[in-house]
Amino acid sequence: MSRKSVFAIALFAFVLAGAGGVSTTQAATNDNVNCPPTYSEEYDVWVESGYCDGRLNAFDIDQPVAIYYAREAEQFVDDAGNPYTGDAIIGVEFWTIDSSGQGQLAMWVPVEDVEAAFGSATDVQIASQNGVTLSYSPSGDVLTATMGSYSFSWNIW
Repeated sequence: MSRKSVFAIALFAFVLAGAGGVSTTQAATNDNVNCPPTYSEEYDVWVESGYCDGRLNAFDIDQPVAIYYAREAEQFVDDAGNPYTGDAIIGVEFWTIDSSGQGQLAMWVPVEDVEAAFGSATDVQIASQNGVTLSYSPSGDVLTATMGSYSFSWNIW
């Protein structure tokens, strides 16, 4: 793997990690601040609210559940045989949020369970616990989390 490829992968992992990684401590305490304004070219507006703790659904302000990729450091070897350390996604965490803003782990889905659904030709429910459901849709190649009337879909890693 070229140095450019390694750099691109590291940069991508850094961006996905929310510029510092996902911490279950952050999720459990919900001690985050609003994100700085972000410009949306698609809608030609500034988005002034969100959560900067690495959650996937950071701009869904009224979310009843916060969704994170669980990560851990892993050793890799590039094409030239050089070792490096990077973040590997090991699962998806779902934290319910109470009225005071405190989070509690509602469901953890290992990456193996998620990837097992990728070969399906029809929509698949991957996991369901504590009112949270995770599904995979092959037609859009997306994961969808639902909790009551709330729904959030995102492209697979």
